[in-house]
Amino acid sequence: MTVWAAAFYRGAVIGGASNGAPWPALLGACTSPAGVAVHAVDGTPVALYGAGDETASGAAVAAAPVLVDGDACLLAASVRLDNRAELCAALALCPSAAATCSDADLLLRAYARWKDQCPQRLLGDFAFAIWDRRRELLFAARDCLGVRALYYFDSPAIFACAGNLGALFSLPFVPCRLRAVAIADYLEVGGYGPPGTTIYEDVRVLPSGHSMTVRRGGTTPSRYWTPEALAPLSYRNDADYEADLRERIVQAVCCRVDAGRPTAVHLSGGLDSSAIASVAATKLREQGRRLVALSSILADDYSGVEVDEREYMRAVAAQQGNVDVRWVRAPLNVAPLEAIGQYCETLSDMPFSFVPYIDLALGEAGREAGVEVVLSGFGGDFFASWRGSTAIRELFATGRWFAAAAELAALRREEHRSWLSILREHAIQPLLPPAARRLYRRLRHGNRRRASCTHPWLAARAGASRDRLDPDLADFITTRSPRRQMLQLMKPGRLEHAISQCVRMFDATYSQDVRFPLLDRRVIELMIRVPPEQLQRHGWSRSLFRRALRGVLPEAVRQRRDKGGAFDPAIQSRLAATRGQVEQWAHDRAASACWRYVDRRRLLDALAAVRPARREHWSATTFTIVGRGTNVACFVDWLERSGRCTSL
Repeated sequence: MTVWAAAFYRGAVIGGASNGAPWPALLGACTSPAGVAVHAVDGTPVALYGAGDETASGAAVAAAPVLVDGDACLLAASVRLDNRAELCAALALCPSAAATCSDADLLLRAYARWKDQCPQRLLGDFAFAIWDRRRELLFAARDCLGVRALYYFDSPAIFACAGNLGALFSLPFVPCRLRAVAIADYLEVGGYGPPGTTIYEDVRVLPSGHSMTVRRGGTTPSRYWTPEALAPLSYRNDADYEADLRERIVQAVCCRVDAGRPTAVHLSGGLDSSAIASVAATKLREQGRRLVALSSILADDYSGVEVDEREYMRAVAAQQGNVDVRWVRAPLNVAPLEAIGQYCETLSDMPFSFVPYIDLALGEAGREAGVEVVLSGFGGDFFASWRGSTAIRELFATGRWFAAAAELAALRREEHRSWLSILREHAIQPLLPPAARRLYRRLRHGNRRRASCTHPWLAARAGASRDRLDPDLADFITTRSPRRQMLQLMKPGRLEHAISQCVRMFDATYSQDVRFPLLDRRVIELMIRVPPEQLQRHGWSRSLFRRALRGVLPEAVRQRRDKGGAFDPAIQSRLAATRGQVEQWAHDRAASACWRYVDRRRLLDALAAVRPARREHWSATTFTIVGRGTNVACFVDWLERSGRCTSL
């Protein structure tokens, strides 16, 4: 497991303690005091801690002073760099130095050369803090998508940051107070609120794509990645777009496959994970190695209405020849409660995952297989294989009527739908003015309340209202251009909580380094610049991805139109089967503080309404009420029983 932390003592007295008093607590938060360095400049001490084996966890840490071109710097970090060759060339490192230079050392050299502009030069997953003795400041940064976390506490007396909440809260001067409005925001829209906020009042998180400079006089954040500034592309023909995307995907996967480290893929049978598996298996075959595929399926004797995707998983394994599939079968009577509790204990945070029991089952299967690196397709359909449906709307909006009409006809032919339903979804609704769309929905569906189980007490306390928590994301997804949708998803605070939680959970519990090839910066920077007509073509969604990976993906996978069940195809059957366990848990904890946040009756009513169903018939309330409500209730109850929080 990788742990890192840094603290900058600004010289004020903390709780009556003298200079240097916080550092024993910092040491106590760590597993090995031998990794700690305490450095003081003119009475301003800084402490940095790093524990983790770079070869075992894939994250580099270094807390000892490092001299780089005359600058003495201290570094604490979790970092994996994808553009080592490019950096080594820019830094003019000789071949022997480049071969032996760790990612941590390379990061320090990059900082010595480019200082605050350093993060712009880095590709990969990272969160770090560097004490710059010469400039007397602490510089910290986080990668573009927020794969690695950086939490911090900032006061006039002291600044402290860490890669996990547990290390931060072990410091006696960091208070633990629940932020009610964050709970309300999560229950209503699935997020914590504005970028940089967390579920705790006094702890913030550095947003993705940001850096910050910490001095005695204050802290200055800065955004270093601005993808919205990238201009749209205009290649000569379709083949150029396809070749560029294919090259970037292969590059993104291959740079995440480490030589000699057992590697697995979370293979669901969908386009994204199958593409990653196919490219990774090809790369490993060149090295004489095999790829482990961890795949969640239903029990062999399962008789419910759902089906899994094992036929597509087998197609990938059969095509590649060096893929060892390990089937993961979670029993239907496994309720999410225990897994949610394990998430809370490990992360000191509320889980964003709705299938934590599957996550843990996959992690355990990976541990049994000796896996160290795990490739995940999460986020692929947001960017690389964008699965939206507004490309036709964009053709209409830009005056390309004949092209739009041809796509509507192709879509009707491929999906066997009526002209009315096709026009309503892809032309009429998306092109209506916002006020007209709202009126249309009100006339068709009535003035429906947002599906949530926010307790009235919490709503009043937090000021949680539909007006405050909009914009309506569903409306945004169905009416905005692909580029605007992607840019919206890339905004700090959108994806980073779920991604970084997954990384920390697998690292802390199973010593597995989870990597997301399709969230590679190079892939995303291409996709936001691609013309919309490349994304939806001849009635096929995710068209560019399908065309780019012709000959890479098995044809059965490349041409599939449906989408599977996010690693648990039986999620509603599971909730129905374990309903009694959740109801008993709620009864046993009737006096818990969690019911001041979650409307227990609404949660249990929604749970009672859950019925077994295939993915295309899943109910939204399964996630917006049952999933979110159960996560919040379990987290607040855990927080109360742990005694960590001073205010609930």
